[in-house]
Amino acid sequence: MVTRLAAFALLLAAPPTLTAAPHARPADTVCADHDQLVQSLADQYKESPREVGLTGNGDVVELTTTADGRTWTLLITRSDGTACIIAAGEAWRDEPADAKGQPI
Repeated sequence: MVTRLAAFALLLAAPPTLTAAPHARPADTVCADHDQLVQSLADQYKESPREVGLTGNGDVVELTTTADGRTWTLLITRSDGTACIIAAGEAWRDEPADAKGQPI
């Protein structure tokens, strides 16, 4: 899914509101204002927020997917409103699975 992330990075590269990822993140990490990033995922991939959770340090982890689970993106948003894509992929399933990914 690196190709999708790279394509998304190029798509968002033009707006001046994007920020470079902090040095602790991989060079290909895409970061932007949370609302801008979620809107771009909706416009380009037809993804919308599905799940959300809080980390121990107060960051928000959010999963966006297409309605059919064809694609998904995992975001982390810091308290300053900057969100970064930390993973993206295909074939999201809303069902429990074992350690090998097989339905339980």
